[in-house]
Amino acid sequence: MAKMSQKGNTFACLDFGRGIWRYSSFWNWAFCHGAQDGRSVGLNLGAGWTDGTGMNENALCIDGRLSKISEDVSFNYDPSDLMEPWTIKTKSSKRIDILFTPFYERLGRTNILILKSELHQLFGRFSGTVITDSGETIKLENLIGAAEEHRARW
Repeated sequence: MAKMSQKGNTFACLDFGRGIWRYSSFWNWAFCHGAQDGRSVGLNLGAGWTDGTGMNENALCIDGRLSKISEDVSFNYDPSDLMEPWTIKTKSSKRIDILFTPFYERLGRTNILILKSELHQLFGRFSGTVITDSGETIKLENLIGAAEEHRARW
């Protein structure tokens, strides 16, 4: 998760993944962090390669307190127009209910015989609600972050 700077306007995110990915893989990932009503709010959400396994990377970080979200999330978007808004929601509760509105797309492609990767990384704004472990509802408004669609063969 990201850490709020001393001045409260600079943030960072470290993506650390480990595991054994299938030869042909697909996933969505979204993350953001920033100040909302004087509080530090961050989230990390993923779907695709972990769906149905009982393991995921979904979490909220509110004022430095991490809340694990054990249920899977769904990413709903138009794959033919990734710049249209996306919705991201938990599948069996209302813990995550977010609208992601992209403003920039970065595309990365690699195709080397048996290795192939197509990454659409979109930067944009997150708005909606998240619910902490304690049941507190946090409202997000225009929180800057990114979401991605990645298809790989390795």
